[in-house]
Amino acid sequence: MQHNRVRTSIPVEICATGRVAEGMIRNASDEGMFVETRAIPVQGEVVSVRFDTPGEEPIELAGLVWWTTEDSTYRHGER
Repeated sequence: MQHNRVRTSIPVEICATGRVAEGMIRNASDEGMFVETRAIPVQGEVVSVRFDTPGEEPIELAGLVWWTTEDSTYRHGER
């Protein structure tokens, strides 16, 4: 089943294995999100992302890295 993904550009802080880096949520669905970052975590790694919401407390989510584009020719927005 394919889930509708919403394209976005939300700045995030991503934390994986004690490393903290900046990134950008590029798309999201009910099942997950694509986070663009220079500090690509390892597939299978548990990560947390934190981002601000206007007028509210920051949101922090945890999840599992299902796949990465590291060592791939795919880049967000290109096909």
